[in-house]
Amino acid sequence: MPETKVTFADLFAGGGGTTTGILSIPNANVVWALNHSDIAIKIHAKNHPKTAHYQVDIREQSLEQLQPIDCLWASLECTEHSKAKGGADKDVGSYTLGWELIRYIEHL
Repeated sequence: MPETKVTFADLFAGGGGTTTGILSIPNANVVWALNHSDIAIKIHAKNHPKTAHYQVDIREQSLEQLQPIDCLWASLECTEHSKAKGGADKDVGSYTLGWELIRYIEHL
C-alpha cells in the first residue's frame, strides 16, 4: 500500500525553520511557502529548493495560484502583540494579518 503524503504550506515563511521541522515528519511535504520579504523568501528557497516560493504580501496573493494542501502553517509575527519591541509604537496594520488566514483556509 503506498504511503500517503500530507501536504503543507508555510505562510509567513522565514528562512525555513518551520519547513525543516515539517519535513522531519514522515510523509510530510511543504508544497509552497509565502513571505513578503525578498530576503526571507530567497533564504527559504536556498534552504528548500523543492518548495514553490511566493514573495508577496499575504493580502495581495492570488489564491488561485496556490496548490491545494492539507495543512496550512502560519507563523504570525508577535512583535506587534507583545513587548518584543520594548514598548515602542505598534504598526496597527500588522494586527489585521491574522484575518487573512480565513481567506486562505476557505480557499484551500
